[in-house]
Amino acid sequence: MPVPSLLDLMNPTLLALRELGGSAAVVELNEKIIQSISLADDVLSQPRSLRQIHDRMGFARTHLKEAGAHHEFREGNLVIHSYGLGDSYGGPCITSRYRAATP
Repeated sequence: MPVPSLLDLMNPTLLALRELGGSAAVVELNEKIIQSISLADDVLSQPRSLRQIHDRMGFARTHLKEAGAHHEFREGNLVIHSYGLGDSYGGPCITSRYRAATP
């Protein structure tokens, strides 16, 4: 399995943040995301792939923050907003909104 793209990490980021009670440290959030997307062992064993995954998780957090889905209440600690929870709190729909807004 290849390294997930930025867009492929946006919804797992919001789902992980919600599953962690709506707030989490970045390290805790990253662990939860990696656990939830079920990456193959060969991807996780390659330092270059791990670095790419962590970079892309950071980019996903940045784009979600710019979209108003969460904010950083303390350095390294995130809190999800109702917008990030999705329509009627049924689940995130940020990716479809983000894809619609980008050319």
